[in-house]
Amino acid sequence: MKFEPIKENPFVEDHRLEHWIHWTLLIGLFLSALLLASGLFLADLQGKLDASHAPRKFGRVLAGVSHGDGPSLLGLGLLILTVTPIVRVGVLALGWFAGGER
Repeated sequence: MKFEPIKENPFVEDHRLEHWIHWTLLIGLFLSALLLASGLFLADLQGKLDASHAPRKFGRVLAGVSHGDGPSLLGLGLLILTVTPIVRVGVLALGWFAGGER
């Protein structure tokens, strides 16, 4: 019985772009979940669970995050969750451009 070497499958392509997309979505999701969970926990501890304590401007969100403000962490978590698919599209565009597709 003679064994032949395995030939490369012509239908299997380079999946680096898919891995970049996967990691972009995964990191965005986990970072958002971490911020949302910690923000909810801190907001409950600080007694700021109602919407009146939520910062309305991005600068105030960042300032609140640096001081450990629960509602600010919730706002940043929601912002990252919202921006993650947009970042994914940017990674796709960069991958296609780098691969020669236009």
